[in-house]
This record gives sequence, C-alpha cells and structure tokens, in this order.
Amino acid sequence: MGFLIGNGLAKEIIFFLHRFKDKEMKKKQKLIGLLFIIISILLIIDFHLSHNLFISENFQSLHHINGDFIMNLVALSIIALLLITSISLLFNYQKTNFLLALFGFTALEEFIFSVLDLKITQFTTVSIVILIISSVMFLYASFFNVFKLKKLTFGRTISEAVFGAFITLIPLL
Repeated sequence: MGFLIGNGLAKEIIFFLHRFKDKEMKKKQKLIGLLFIIISILLIIDFHLSHNLFISENFQSLHHINGDFIMNLVALSIIALLLITSISLLFNYQKTNFLLALFGFTALEEFIFSVLDLKITQFTTVSIVILIISSVMFLYASFFNVFKLKKLTFGRTISEAVFGAFITLIPLL
C-alpha cells in the first residue's frame, strides 16, 4: 500500500513538472542555466577569496605540487563542472542529462566523503550548502528527465557515480 501511495505521489510530481508546454519549459531551462552560470561564477570568486590561488614566480619545479594544491584543483574542477553543465543547459545540449548527473554525483560525493573524514573539503560552508542544493536539483532533473533531453541508462548512471567518486578522491591516490 505504501508503494502505491509513493508511486502515485511521484507520478503526480512528474505530471506537474511535465505539464508545461515545451516553449515554456525551454525558457525555464535557459533561465535555470543562466542562474547556475551566475552561481558558478560566484562560487569561483568565493573559492578564490578563501584560498590563495596565485601561482608565485618561484613555482619552478614539480615538488611544489602537494596534496593541498591538488585538493584545490579538485574543488575548482567541481565548480568548473557546474559551469560547463549550466552552459550546456543554457544552450539545450541534448546530452545535458549526463552532465547534470555527473555534477550531482560529484558534488554529493565531495560532501559525503568529507563527512566520513575520507578527505578534507576545500569549500566554505556556504559553498557546500549551495553545491548540495544544486546537486540534488540536478540529480532530480536528470533522473526524471525534466528538461526532456536524452534519457540516462542504468549503466551510464553507475559510470557517472564511479567517475564522480574518482574525481573527488584523486588527492588520496
């Protein structure tokens, strides 16, 4: 009985999201893409202000590359992935669901691994909250194909989760 109620609720939510006309949905998709482009730029600025990202003139050898430097690059790659995903959403790229799910898994795994003390996150608290909210929204949009793009397969979903974990755990390798 609980499955039927939950299944019916999920169908109602999906019906509500898909009842918009395609033209209205494309406008909302472009607006969401533009909004997340702005958010990713603000996250880059926040990250830059909270970390010293200038490469000094003394940076001449590879022994200056340490774990902190790589962890900063991983954090910047997550923000860059948000920016790329937002741009592809803005321009209605048909394989955007792949990027939505990849960003969603990567950002959530960054948070989960930092909670489990497997790694230290390089993000501020505000950035973490924004990334978690964004990742949940993007995962929902990709799994339920809200923007009516190319659908995800089960194998693709598993590979995105594994690749997201690999990106997040690079400093530990």
